[in-house]
Amino acid sequence: MAVESKKKIAVIGAGPAGLAAALTLAQAGCEVDLYESQAEVGGLSRTLDLWNHKVDLGPHRFFSPSDKVNALWFDLVGSKYSWVTRQTRIFYKKKYFNYPLQAINTFSQLGIGESFLCLFSYLRQQLRFTSKADAAVSFESWILSRFGKRLYQIFFRTYSEKLWGLPCDQIDSDFAYRKIKRLSFFEVLKKFFSYKKTHMEYFAYPHAGTGSVYNTMAERFSAAGGHLFLDTRVEKVELANPSLGTSPIRISSKHKTQVYEKVVSTMPLPQLVRILGAPDFVLQVARQLKFRNTILVYLLVEGKNHFKDNWIYVHSPEVDFGRVTNFSNWSPELNKEQPNTVLCLEYWCNEQDTQWISQDSALVDNATEGLQKSGIIKDVKIIAATVYRVPKSYPIFQLDYKKNLAVLNDHLAQFESIYSIGRNGSFSYNNQDHSILMGLEAAENIIKGLRHEVVKLPTVYEEDTEILRFAMVEEV
Repeated sequence: MAVESKKKIAVIGAGPAGLAAALTLAQAGCEVDLYESQAEVGGLSRTLDLWNHKVDLGPHRFFSPSDKVNALWFDLVGSKYSWVTRQTRIFYKKKYFNYPLQAINTFSQLGIGESFLCLFSYLRQQLRFTSKADAAVSFESWILSRFGKRLYQIFFRTYSEKLWGLPCDQIDSDFAYRKIKRLSFFEVLKKFFSYKKTHMEYFAYPHAGTGSVYNTMAERFSAAGGHLFLDTRVEKVELANPSLGTSPIRISSKHKTQVYEKVVSTMPLPQLVRILGAPDFVLQVARQLKFRNTILVYLLVEGKNHFKDNWIYVHSPEVDFGRVTNFSNWSPELNKEQPNTVLCLEYWCNEQDTQWISQDSALVDNATEGLQKSGIIKDVKIIAATVYRVPKSYPIFQLDYKKNLAVLNDHLAQFESIYSIGRNGSFSYNNQDHSILMGLEAAENIIKGLRHEVVKLPTVYEEDTEILRFAMVEEV
């Protein structure tokens, strides 16, 4: 598709959302500059080469109910992918629970006594709550109303507080609604009586890792005439001529200053507002929107077949990490010739936390000891280890986040030529397919003059879609 006149567009950030927008715009005939602050593309969906293994920045499975997202993704990956049978479990008190929760497995693992107590706790909770409005304030109250206190403490509290670094009564219920929506004690029981295999139990995975999709996207972007600037942080975004209102937009980086008709940004929304020179009261609000950081400890463990899961959610409070990924259990083509296994242990923290500034050796020791202490792997022999720190990986849905987010979005609405998209740009808990869709929709708005509400894309799929029927929390 060609545009009537060659528009000059800037895209900030070469993750899934930015690359999808940049590629679509370049292929439509726009002149596009793509700025990326890192040395490589892919954002949170990069693939690393470690010890002759390919590993991602945590688990990244692909699925999407969007025809346009599927068309792009499968065109990029070609035949170089496999359908992987999903195997994930929850680890709690040295027992494994199927994930998503299944009644027969859950109650058999809990035992008759604990199962009865969970049922009693749920029924008592139902008598206490007189309306859904009572449960609509915090993540904790939302879960309590649907599961009762006992199941909440087993399957939700510890893991959620590891992830967010907040008590669950300080997390907005919007997070639960977006990511858990239809799940309840009743739904788990219903699945027990009407279980059938669903598409959620499979996912597509590229033979060369998730990051290969975005490397291909970047190559096609360049082939379409786009200009990619790596290691280039955008330092300022401003109106080139304030008297004109909203356009054009001037962008300044260490390499150059350039004027554009439109800007698509995936940088953290509070950061974008700051470099736009917002008023003090907006900047004060922006400081209230916070992000959670991720620390990834990669361990090269001797031997194979340590456990069968793609990844395990660790709900045990006695260890600090929250998830363990085994990349040997993904696509058969991934690391199939390697005699050993790379495990990725995830920790979440804030920038001011001791963990974030800890020595790598201390984090490796903690991970190794945690594996042994938990019993996930016994007699661990670590051959090599390395640590990656990923800043601003999760927007934190604190109780007042929607009010603060509205202030920033209202300010940004003055700039009709700027689109803020992606997980960080929309302050939304996106998976990679959501981010791709945001990029495609933003590009279509620019090319066709449409008005897709790109920051209001759904973050959870309905039960009756062909892709997902039953969902709990996903951190991808």
